[in-house]
Amino acid sequence: MPPKTDEQILAIDPGSSCGYAHTNGERGAWDLRKEEPGLIDLYEALERFCEQYTVECIAVEDAAFGSNKKNMNRDRQALHNKRLGVILLFAQQRELRVVKYVPSTIKKFATGNGKADKEQMMRACQTFHGFNPATSDEADACFILDMATQGHRPAQSHKVKKAKKRCDYKRNPKLF
Repeated sequence: MPPKTDEQILAIDPGSSCGYAHTNGERGAWDLRKEEPGLIDLYEALERFCEQYTVECIAVEDAAFGSNKKNMNRDRQALHNKRLGVILLFAQQRELRVVKYVPSTIKKFATGNGKADKEQMMRACQTFHGFNPATSDEADACFILDMATQGHRPAQSHKVKKAKKRCDYKRNPKLF
């Protein structure tokens, strides 16, 4: 899918293999498993990437708080959140714009199913992008990039929408 923006975007899924995709076509996964959690390795990989390519925005998979899945691996989620923190720190230090997408929004965009599994995401990547991603994180990063380049706004949780409504009501109360 062609980008609808000229902005140079680096999309990242900070999962176990830390997939990435850039608007210039560069994509892959940084293998950070040698030393868990690989936070310094991730920071250095981001530095190397930004030295080699222009990056104006980072689009990233956001943390999925409040998940009720019984099979959710808490260690994996904690690792994801730590890596997300490194990415956000890196972006803030370089004054890069950040766009975050929750996993269910990415899955729904890619497959039409907000609860798609890793295999479905990889098949969708093969279908829409014409290549077999090395990891599901690389596939996710490609769809995060698609969403960011097409201007998809990050989804807001129901609680955030309710809070915004309350704030709007306080500013503009209905008198009648």
